[in-house]
Amino acid sequence: MAEDDFEGQAERQRAAGDLAAALALSLRAWTGPDDEVAEKNLDLVHEWGDIDAALELITTAAEAGNTGAYEALADLLIRLERPEDAVAALEGAALGGRNVTPWTAAVLAEELEDRVRAEEYYKQVLAEGNPRALNDYGVFLSEDDERLDEAADLLGRAISQGDTMAAAATSADSWPTGRSTRKPSPGYGRLWTLENGRSWSRSARRGRAGRR
Repeated sequence: MAEDDFEGQAERQRAAGDLAAALALSLRAWTGPDDEVAEKNLDLVHEWGDIDAALELITTAAEAGNTGAYEALADLLIRLERPEDAVAALEGAALGGRNVTPWTAAVLAEELEDRVRAEEYYKQVLAEGNPRALNDYGVFLSEDDERLDEAADLLGRAISQGDTMAAAATSADSWPTGRSTRKPSPGYGRLWTLENGRSWSRSARRGRAGRR
C-alpha cells in the first residue's frame, strides 16, 4: 500500500472518530520528522487526549518493526519533557537503520545538556560525512569559550562547502556564540491540556535542533 494511501485511510478513520486506528495508520506513513505526517501524528495524539494509550500504541508499532515509529515516539517523548527516554527511542530507530544521529546529538546537547555524550554523536555525524555535520558540530563547539578556534575551523570548512547557515554562524552579529543559527530544540510553545489533566507542549517542528 502506498504511503499516501495510509495517509488517506488515517484521515478517514480520524473523520470517523477512531483516533487510535488513525494514529496507527499515520505511523505507517511516517518518513521523517519534518514532514506533514509527523505533524498530523501530534495532532492525533492531542485529539485523542490519552497520552498513555498513544505511547503504548506507538511503542508497539515500533517494536513490531516500524522503525519510523521510534522517531514518532521520540518526538512525543520530547514534548512530554522526557528527553532521556527520547534518546532511547532514537537509539532504537538507529538500530533499525534510521539516520537519527544528528537528532540524537541535538537532544543530548539541548534537552539534557549532556555535552560529553552529545559530542560523541557529533563526532559520529562528522565521521559519517553528513553534509550538515561541520555546521552542527561547529555551532555546538562555539558555545564553549575554550573551543572557539575548533569551532571556527569547522564552520570555515562548512562555509567553503557552501553552507549558508555556517556563514550566518560566523557573522559579526552572532559570533562567537553562534546560537542564533542553531535550530532551536523542540521549544515549548503552547501547552495542550488533556482530559487526564496533564499538559504537554507543541512547537514549530521545522525549527528543530540538528535538522534542516
